Amino acid sequence: MSKPLSVPIGPIRVNSDLYQLVLFRAQRCACGASLKRREETVLTRNHTTIRRVKAVCAQCRSPFVLEFDITGCTSEPRDRARFLETITRFLDGISAYKRGELEVAGQHLVGALANEPNFTVGHFYLGKVRLAEGRTDSAIRAFRHAVKMQPMELSYQEALYRAYVTAGEDDQALAALATVEDVRLRVDQGGFQPRDDESGS
Repeated sequence: MSKPLSVPIGPIRVNSDLYQLVLFRAQRCACGASLKRREETVLTRNHTTIRRVKAVCAQCRSPFVLEFDITGCTSEPRDRARFLETITRFLDGISAYKRGELEVAGQHLVGALANEPNFTVGHFYLGKVRLAEGRTDSAIRAFRHAVKMQPMELSYQEALYRAYVTAGEDDQALAALATVEDVRLRVDQGGFQPRDDESGS
């Protein structure tokens, strides 16, 4: 049985319940399979509201415990509005990036991350923008944040490896390449099966 994932980076700050759901569904076990939510509880720690989610791997049954800092979450209408704004800024950023408008793309992506600081795919695309701008240090920071949040996302690991290569950081690139190959193997073996139960039953 693979080692359980306790908390990726301590309580993960989320400012909307919708983003918590997105982030949970994006998580993968070390075997490459998806997670099934079993139960969740809310607790207070150091004036912070924490939602603790217990889950299991859909394939190897390894247990997982993830904690989300939901102190910034508000009522449902405002929560949804904030998440919609995050997605809108993110999509505007991608569109600008594809048009080659790097400065505009960066502004939109930074705006999305102001709403949801741990919006993982936002960090990934911000890294792509910064790399295209020649700002390799900023790109590496963005990609490192993305892989920290979703270590089993192969495209994020590959982007970090390429950024290290571009920066001429050979030792880090070699280590990143080993991680890329490990994740690729696990993903190929585990597959990303659809969840048969998100209700926790």
